[in-house]
Amino acid sequence: MVCEGAVGEGVNFQNLRQLNDLFRHRHDALILLCLVRATIKARRPVHFRELARSIMEQTGSYIADSDLSRSLPRLKHSMLVAVHDEGTRRPSYAPTPLGEKQAALLTFILDAVEHRTQELSSSQARQSTPE
Repeated sequence: MVCEGAVGEGVNFQNLRQLNDLFRHRHDALILLCLVRATIKARRPVHFRELARSIMEQTGSYIADSDLSRSLPRLKHSMLVAVHDEGTRRPSYAPTPLGEKQAALLTFILDAVEHRTQELSSSQARQSTPE
């Protein structure tokens, strides 16, 4: 469904609902995006500790193991993350194709926000510079 009108013109609400689900829980979107990047770098599914370390390296901030432990099953339940070697002492995690799609959408949004922020900053700088 696409909403027409000035504010919602061209908005795909199915994508918006999917994003809303990702943002429902505090760290899920960040963990998914970091997982995608970690598995690309490692070229394989990553273990819990590798993911935690990768999140720290990518974001510069720590996410508690308990938050990561709660997020991964939610992402699995949403079919965004696959668990390999489940039931063993060291399962590994990788994004599903749907998870990769959601991460690409998040990356697109983040890039668009960054681009728009830079445009606004440049515009404000030009306006405040005396001629």
